[in-house]
Amino acid sequence: MTRQTQQGFLLSRNWRDHGAGIELEYWFATDKGPLRCVITEQRSVFFLRHGELEAARPVLSAQQRLEVKALDLRAFDGDPVHGCYFHSYRQARQCADVLRDMGLDPLEADINPADRFLTERFVAGSAEITGEMEEGPGYRLVRQPVLRPTHYRPPLKVASIDIETAMQGIQLYSIGVHAVSPEGEERHVFMLGEGADQPFVTTCATQAELLGRFLVWVRNYDPDVLIGWNVINFDAWYLQRVADQLDIPLKLGRESRPVHWRTLDDEGERRTAMIPGRVILDGIELLRSAFYRFESFSLENVSRELLGEGKLLHGSQRGEEISELFLTDKTRLAQYNLKDCELV
Repeated sequence: MTRQTQQGFLLSRNWRDHGAGIELEYWFATDKGPLRCVITEQRSVFFLRHGELEAARPVLSAQQRLEVKALDLRAFDGDPVHGCYFHSYRQARQCADVLRDMGLDPLEADINPADRFLTERFVAGSAEITGEMEEGPGYRLVRQPVLRPTHYRPPLKVASIDIETAMQGIQLYSIGVHAVSPEGEERHVFMLGEGADQPFVTTCATQAELLGRFLVWVRNYDPDVLIGWNVINFDAWYLQRVADQLDIPLKLGRESRPVHWRTLDDEGERRTAMIPGRVILDGIELLRSAFYRFESFSLENVSRELLGEGKLLHGSQRGEEISELFLTDKTRLAQYNLKDCELV
């Protein structure tokens, strides 16, 4: 191994509590392929105003492996602060909750260790990564790297995915993908059952085979970014339900790692999906966050307005039409499925 410096663009970040401290993991896209960075023995920190330290002392003194230090930092109101350094993020969060219940104000306790590490180094997307690079299975690995901010935008491998399903129950008909990269484009439809005659269609005998062949394609093509229309709360979540029904993990991440889900509302209808080593982006959410306004955020309406073309099937009876095509004309269903990927 030799010490190298590589520019990369951040794709995913994660952390976990470990016996030796907090472990941080970052995946970057580089011009030499994916790069995984692992940083160990980190601590979680929040800050307390000097005037709150005495009231907090009984709680702090009960914490194991905690270090409290006076810092040359101040809160927004000008009060000096102390840093409270914990061996695990869970311990820090639990302690912060107790202090809030006492009426105290632990500052920046909501910032997770992976984000804080980047923030303190002014890394906001792209980074210069220095360390000893190891060759891994399909990626390079660097342990304990030095990260510095830089301006770098690599070419990314992007895969648009879309699924077709029955209207009732958990029944997957097909999965379409349209992928683009500096090397060109790829188009595939993984279809349940025979009948489609296009060369881009892979016929699968069971739902398990269909999902499995799609996951193998993701692993082999190795996209940096997955995109779709309502792709997190519908497509990816539906695939998770299929995987759960089949009792197999949904390995969409690099290193064949599964998706990690988190709910955003009490009803469990809105979710985020964390895919190690990749980014998953929903077209609807991206347009809304960029302040686009449409009469409807349906793919049909938005693609008509922005591209001048739309879906191959549209109207209120589209669900019934998809099921009918699955039974009678899988060739048209494959065309429809792939068109949606291309529009996204």
